[in-house]
Amino acid sequence: MCGKATLKELPDLTSGSEQQEPLAWVFGLTSLELANATINLDLPQASGPLKILDLKIENLKAWTPETPGSLSLNATFAGGSIVGSLDVRPFTDVLDIAYDLEVDNMALDAFDFGVPLSGALSVDLKGDIQSSQHVALNAAGNISLVNGAYTEGDHVIEFDNLDVAITRLAVRTEEGKLRDAISAGEQVTIEAQGEISAQNLSYEGAGQTAAIGALEVVIGAVDVVSLDGVVTYAAEASLVAEQVVVGTQATELARVGTVSLVGISAQKDGTFSAASFVIDTIAALQTEDGGTAIAHLSAGPLALDADGTMSFGDIAVAGAQASLHLTEEGIAEFAALDAQAVDAPAPDAEVEDAQVIGDGPAFKFSSLMLADEATVKITDQTLAQPQTFDLVVNTLEAQAVDSTAPDTPTDVVLAVSLGDQTKLTVAGWIKPLADEGPDFDLQGAIKSLALPQISDYAAKSVGVHLRAGRLDLTFNGQATQGQLDARTDWLIQHIELEELDDFDRANQIETANLPIEKAVNLLQDKDGNITLNIPISGALDDPAFDLSSVISKAIGNAVQGAVVATLKVLFPFALLADIADDKGGLTLEPVTFAPLSSAINEAAATYIGSVGDLMDDRPKISLLVCGVAARADLEALRLPAHQAALATAQAAVQAVAPVVEGAPRAPRSCSLACAGRGKSVGGGHDRAGNYRIGNTGQSAPRPCSTIAIGPVWN
Repeated sequence: MCGKATLKELPDLTSGSEQQEPLAWVFGLTSLELANATINLDLPQASGPLKILDLKIENLKAWTPETPGSLSLNATFAGGSIVGSLDVRPFTDVLDIAYDLEVDNMALDAFDFGVPLSGALSVDLKGDIQSSQHVALNAAGNISLVNGAYTEGDHVIEFDNLDVAITRLAVRTEEGKLRDAISAGEQVTIEAQGEISAQNLSYEGAGQTAAIGALEVVIGAVDVVSLDGVVTYAAEASLVAEQVVVGTQATELARVGTVSLVGISAQKDGTFSAASFVIDTIAALQTEDGGTAIAHLSAGPLALDADGTMSFGDIAVAGAQASLHLTEEGIAEFAALDAQAVDAPAPDAEVEDAQVIGDGPAFKFSSLMLADEATVKITDQTLAQPQTFDLVVNTLEAQAVDSTAPDTPTDVVLAVSLGDQTKLTVAGWIKPLADEGPDFDLQGAIKSLALPQISDYAAKSVGVHLRAGRLDLTFNGQATQGQLDARTDWLIQHIELEELDDFDRANQIETANLPIEKAVNLLQDKDGNITLNIPISGALDDPAFDLSSVISKAIGNAVQGAVVATLKVLFPFALLADIADDKGGLTLEPVTFAPLSSAINEAAATYIGSVGDLMDDRPKISLLVCGVAARADLEALRLPAHQAALATAQAAVQAVAPVVEGAPRAPRSCSLACAGRGKSVGGGHDRAGNYRIGNTGQSAPRPCSTIAIGPVWN
């Protein structure tokens, strides 16, 4: 140690006979230098050897209090270097210090500030301190931490670099020293501006993980006030995070390109807001079931109320593309493709405070919308042959979702395209967060759906494969406390069925004991159309509820009811003796004649006219017509007046040779006149000698004077 210290006695300023008080000694230090010294620190906040390479103090003189003295230090501690300088005026009424401090690569393990923080600390700060009745501290510069970690319990935050660029830091006390003011509960005010940036942050704890490739926070202003032990603060800032990944220890859940919040405002009372919130390039989003999904969105403004409610303004999604996989177990999996975010307009009204309801975090937003078309590729692996559909979501809008008011309806509009022709539209309201099951009132339509596209679904649900046809469908559905009540109107045009195998036939829906092909032929009108009204109902909140099974059953009931209703409409004058026999056909009341007479009475003519209407309106229906001899005919033939006619008829029959595909029967032909229409239905005998009209699959006994009519469908 070397240097020079001076104690100087001031001149005698007394005069005359009056005795003055003796003058006091004052302190002065011209220079003091300390080199290559080691001080072992053992303090509550720091411990370890402080090696002073060079310490120099100059010009500390009480008799020139306005002339600043200086102190310079070059030292090492905790593996790092310390270089600093002070210009200080310690002898004035106001302590005035100007400082310049540089710390490089100092290990935080040597310090104990009550914060479990580790890493290598570097500091480059300049500023001043003034202290009299109050303290004022000002600083500017940079603080950085390399290979840092914050550990508390099983929660660990790690980062490669954390840099704090301080544009302005100001600390003020109203009275006394800073430490005394804090301990006494006096007012302390802190103001700050600057930027915080970090690289390769990671978090792990409670089974959750997160990582941020780069983080930048621009602090416009931070105001912190401590008074009577209560700290309040207000902050204005913006934030940008890049390469964000979140998930669990086992599964990556989301990968995001950029998250940015502009115009952040935070308050001690727990309120938080941002003028805009934008997410760019979500590369993947996975569910706990292993699926993935993607969305790009922007929202503004964003607010966190004091009660914990997270509020968004208008949320806009743009450029969204996703794929949906339905596995054999029925689990939905989403795979991300690409998207781009757009700015959303600010809402017209401010977000209102709300009370938190339920166990989860409360949230609400003014609206959610697609700014442009979104595409969804659906791959369904639940079918025997997996199917893929490319959907285009043309419109998606949802208004006012609020978890704090779950009974408030949310208006929704949806428009989806499948290919160039098929359109799906939905409009109405839903209560997606209702406490007692979902509530909704929705109307919609499906237009021009090509039936072969859903052939495998038809085979699975109703046991038919679809070769051709088109479906138009409208629906009106309501759900109250989870109870579904929907009405659907189906227009099926020009349907054609594939030939069914044994498996499909075993899974066919019930259609009044008719094979489904025959039911379809009965229901098709002359324009090739089938109309059905199908109600669908069930308990949506019942774990056993299976919508596909409910729809399948509803279709079966509707087809069966339509078959019966169609027959009753087509044959209003007929008594349906056996509406569905065990062979899949229908038996109608016969047309009767007077014994040995071919005259058709008025009632029979009307009846036959209804058959003509049937043949005209249902062109795929074939009729089997057969004659049946009654006892009355036999009794009449035995009368003497008819013996000559009987002999003539028998001779005519014997004269006809049996040549119908080799069958040993006499060839015959006849026709059935359709009353009131002037048309006839041709027929002939099959190999067994049974008479047919049209291309039927049924046979009947040989014709006689009574004609029985039965429809058969092919």
